[in-house]
Amino acid sequence: MEKWLEEYFNRDRLAKKLDFKIEEAEDGFAKTSVIVKEMHKNGADMVHGGTIFALADFALAIACNYKGILTVSTNASISFMKAASGNYITAFAKKVNETRKLGFYTIDVFDADEHISRMDATVYITGKENLVMREFKDKVK
Repeated sequence: MEKWLEEYFNRDRLAKKLDFKIEEAEDGFAKTSVIVKEMHKNGADMVHGGTIFALADFALAIACNYKGILTVSTNASISFMKAASGNYITAFAKKVNETRKLGFYTIDVFDADEHISRMDATVYITGKENLVMREFKDKVK
């Protein structure tokens, strides 16, 4: 993985606090993961839906911002198909289509090998360079 990408996304305070990891990244694709701890669970002792949504959203942010153009979510909808009961969750964000200003993504979340949720998301491509990301790219050259 590229060092600048890791350093830039290490600035994501929520992802850092939740111990999310970047496993893979490229333009239009990202894989993120988390080892489930007590803080990730809800009152029923299952992985909290907010944890799953946040992990999927983190993968989306990496996949759609990889090129260095500031891109933000405009809509995200998640379907929870099954409760997560394991201790290792992964999210795979994949670009489905892109226009000049919009990107369309699916983010599939797995508990081990079991598909537990799918997020569909639309992002707005601002067309402006992400200057903070540029600083990280330039720093590691």
